[in-house]
Amino acid sequence: MEFSTLREPRGVRHALVYLLAFAACAVLHGATSLLAVGEWIADAHPARCRPKSCRAGT
Repeated sequence: MEFSTLREPRGVRHALVYLLAFAACAVLHGATSLLAVGEWIADAHPARCRPKSCRAGT
């Protein structure tokens, strides 16, 4: 039996590798819970989140 959903997809889909990398960075900086990881990611400066090999605007 298959059910269809009436909900529209929402939010931004991020690649798993980026989520794991951010979680690893948060833990290395002292985050000890999922809440702390989420707060660390929310507070992370955007310039630090961009890989060094990427050019601005790409």
